[in-house]
Amino acid sequence: MESFIYSLNATLPLFLLITLGYILQYTGNIPREFSVMCDKFVFNVTLPVTLFMSMYQVDLRSTGLNVNFTFYCFITTLISILGIW
Repeated sequence: MESFIYSLNATLPLFLLITLGYILQYTGNIPREFSVMCDKFVFNVTLPVTLFMSMYQVDLRSTGLNVNFTFYCFITTLISILGIW
């Protein structure tokens, strides 16, 4: 449950910003082009930066990182991406 709350803290503000942009566009307060540009900015810049900053602050020594499991997840994800590609 702690991981879920941590994930929400990292992504929920950006999701709410996107939702606010959609509502403002729907009501006609901002033009469609501005909304598209802001969506690209949020997904391509602010989301990766926010996730990086959240992960950068984690102390891996105190979390009990399982290197074998992490390596397994990395390899499985890589094989899945290559298989889909």
